Amino acid sequence: MEPITGILAAVSAANSAFTVVKKLVAAGREIEDVAGQIGKWYGAFGDFNRLANERANKKPSVFKRLLHDGSIEQEALQITMHKQALIKQEYELKILIIAHYGENVYNEMIMERIRLKRERDKREREHHLRQQEFMLNVKYGAAIAFVATALVALLYWLKDTLVRP
Repeated sequence: MEPITGILAAVSAANSAFTVVKKLVAAGREIEDVAGQIGKWYGAFGDFNRLANERANKKPSVFKRLLHDGSIEQEALQITMHKQALIKQEYELKILIIAHYGENVYNEMIMERIRLKRERDKREREHHLRQQEFMLNVKYGAAIAFVATALVALLYWLKDTLVRP
């Protein structure tokens, strides 16, 4: 999936979850009843941030640069506008959580979010390092197999050369 498509899907999911939260709260539902929707919103917000960062850090291929139909400025504006809308929604959810549970609970949630993100990032780094180590071992193994095969071939060649009268 194209990163911009993923970004738009994440924004759509966040907007949908936020709309459901607002409607349920307006209808008198308790925040506990909409916690699942709030969780979906935060999941979509996280997806948006991850995909937007990937998009910003990824260099497009020459083919995409030549045939890209939209301008960089247009895409940047689109992502920025979506980000601002999501930040506004996050603020509204913050107010909702603080009003119901208090600021300490909201701060605790933010600290837990930071802790979980650090753990996830650490696991991703460790996984990446294991992948790199595996690939390095495969390369070493292939090099050793090549050298061993070359030595065996050299020994057979020497044997054939020395045995011939």
